[in-house]
Amino acid sequence: MARSIDSAAQRRKLLGEIARLAEIAIFGTLSETYRICGQGGCHCQGDGPKHGSASECELPWGEG
Repeated sequence: MARSIDSAAQRRKLLGEIARLAEIAIFGTLSETYRICGQGGCHCQGDGPKHGSASECELPWGEG
């Protein structure tokens, strides 16, 4: 019985911490892209590494 009480208390504590962090979090999307160029014979045209990385961050503006 004591174990389930401890578990419930820990769960409430974690949920409270998540709620607190959600108030200060920045919501958005972070993406990273790699590109292929148009230069013939470039390593990016085949199975080699692509050009990049370019990072992009999208943040929601307003609501809805």
